[in-house]
Amino acid sequence: MALSNLANAALKPFGLHIQRTPKSVVDTRCLTLRPAGEPRGRVLFAYILEPLLHIDQAPAAGHTHNLESVLMAKTWLDRGFVVDAIDYRNNIFEPVEHYDWFTGARLYFAEVASRLPARARKIVHLDTSHFAVNNGEAYARLAACQRRRGSSPYDSIRLIEHSAAIDAADFGIVLGNKVTEETYGFAGRPLFRLDVPSVIECAIPEAKSWDHVRNRFLWLGSQGALHKGLDIVLEAFARMPDKQLTICGSFDHEPSFVEAFRTELALPNVQTTGWIDVAGEALTKPGTQQHCARLSLLRGGSGWRGRQLHQVRADPHCQSLLRD
Repeated sequence: MALSNLANAALKPFGLHIQRTPKSVVDTRCLTLRPAGEPRGRVLFAYILEPLLHIDQAPAAGHTHNLESVLMAKTWLDRGFVVDAIDYRNNIFEPVEHYDWFTGARLYFAEVASRLPARARKIVHLDTSHFAVNNGEAYARLAACQRRRGSSPYDSIRLIEHSAAIDAADFGIVLGNKVTEETYGFAGRPLFRLDVPSVIECAIPEAKSWDHVRNRFLWLGSQGALHKGLDIVLEAFARMPDKQLTICGSFDHEPSFVEAFRTELALPNVQTTGWIDVAGEALTKPGTQQHCARLSLLRGGSGWRGRQLHQVRADPHCQSLLRD
């Protein structure tokens, strides 16, 4: 019998169990991309590695960060820099090259930056509000739901990992609006706001009947329904039975939210489609963009313009209902 089995047999009466720590599934490769001409320097780039393995192919449309990663890497290549790309979750990376620049996502940015010489300029990519602001707002929304409904859908908020990324950076690039940018103002670093790149382009529906869709609304989002305001949207539509709401998103990992809003989700004027591919045919089916007049977007601390951009790309004539 293995030693671990003997130990577990002895610990079982006490309700204890020893198990092997699973191996890390983070990709620890370092991919080197070279510019067309003579290199003028070298960049360490930590973001989404997968699309860079096939950089000349269209990236997956499941999230804008795939296209962001490709565009950022190509920007350095176009300017003559060799790019060493790693996964942004690779916190064990040990530099062996001499880098002029380091650009990376906020997670583990400070840890990797601490292994680089001071002369290497450091740019952090910020895709959401500072964790102190984001997490405070997340808990506030949860507490508000508790007060309104007597329930606590704890698995439906989005908490951001603690990070000293902005403190370790020389510059920051921000996805989001002025509110997002201001959450990093305390650090005194130069910040540059960027637009979220859209990964879809759709023609304006020619056969759209505005009289038919005037009272139809669309909510599009990923995980974190409470964090993104779906609770407030559902409560509003429960009071407006003449208005139709189509929800595009999956709640497989948010059972407490589904339970808390079971009544609203079952309303005859509320339809759920599950997760959809924003670059697929789902957006042209009845009940989605082509058949809606308004978009329901209640931001929760992240760069909300990504969802807005995808929705408006699918129908530029849609009206957005935004709440900061």
